[in-house]
Amino acid sequence: MAADDTWSTRDGQARLTRARARVEQQTPVADFAGQPPAESFRRILAFLRERGAQVCVVTTPVSYEYFEYATQNPVTAATIDFIRQVAGENRARYVNFYQRYARPEFDDHFRDADHLNQIGAPRFTEEVLSACFGPTSPPIATTEH
Repeated sequence: MAADDTWSTRDGQARLTRARARVEQQTPVADFAGQPPAESFRRILAFLRERGAQVCVVTTPVSYEYFEYATQNPVTAATIDFIRQVAGENRARYVNFYQRYARPEFDDHFRDADHLNQIGAPRFTEEVLSACFGPTSPPIATTEH
């Protein structure tokens, strides 16, 4: 993908089609909380808490189109709530950025329906560092080309 190729350069119908397919591929199972990945998540957070780690769990942003399809399925909201709950049980900070850029004016922040690009990723990283560890977090290192 070329450096100037962003989600916003794609045809609107193509974005809708790709977002719908991606959501269908990634929708969690209805009983996610009882599945092995959920149990693994619980164990990892407990392990980190027991060792005194400062953990920040982040729900990452998705594009407007992805968000519109994903929120039509209540399993998505239930899974995000599960993640928030388990983070809280383990005294981990939780930050939900899922819908942070889910507006059409942020289309240029994505390379596809659910991955940020060279515009969105640095901005998101700065926001995560600030939300998780405070505004005094060191700035991220960047390289100029």
